[in-house]
Amino acid sequence: MQAAGVSLSEQGGWLTLRLEGQAGMEAAELLQQRLQAAAPGQSLAIDWGPAEHVHGSVLQVLLAFRNSLVQRGLAVAVIRDNPSVREYLRLSGLGQYFPAPADAPEPSSRGSHG
Repeated sequence: MQAAGVSLSEQGGWLTLRLEGQAGMEAAELLQQRLQAAAPGQSLAIDWGPAEHVHGSVLQVLLAFRNSLVQRGLAVAVIRDNPSVREYLRLSGLGQYFPAPADAPEPSSRGSHG
């Protein structure tokens, strides 16, 4: 398969990250660059539904970024999940840091509390 597509856009005050394909080490490097260049005061919404695989290095970048957001009082929400990624998160013990969409705040509800 091809390398992952990594796209970052702004929607409703949130940064929306979309991962597609095989998100390996190359995707982790690209993701880190894009997150560093992103607006600093926004929460992050993750769509990894179309990803075929998310490598541990991508999750490391996301975990570090998540921690920096949480320290600043911002949120991280998975808005579209993926069964294989969810299983990997469960096995690695990282699921609590990236809650499934039913457990996550809803980025599209701009006027909600939280």
